[in-house]
Amino acid sequence: MKGRDGMEQSKLPDQLKEQTIDEMPQGVFFTVPWAMFADKDGRMWINGKYTYDRRPRGTVQLKITREPKSGHILVDKNSIGDHRYSRSGDTFVGGASWLPVTLVKDL
Repeated sequence: MKGRDGMEQSKLPDQLKEQTIDEMPQGVFFTVPWAMFADKDGRMWINGKYTYDRRPRGTVQLKITREPKSGHILVDKNSIGDHRYSRSGDTFVGGASWLPVTLVKDL
């Protein structure tokens, strides 16, 4: 591929492309706990712009599953911890792609 100056330019290999929840295949994966959000009405969402991993590590501890038939996102309630949400309102800065959490159950 040629850059703006006409010189050959390298391209990031596909295997190094960031894997986001928006594009997550079906199966069981892990993400950071702050990727999940409860709005002021208690509805739960996953930010699809966050990345995921196949194994838990560091802060990547929230266990999520994309169902085979529906494509819905499920969250393992045992990996949520003791978090509270505010009923006062919500403000976000930056890009987000909120995907509804269909069910929270033991996975």
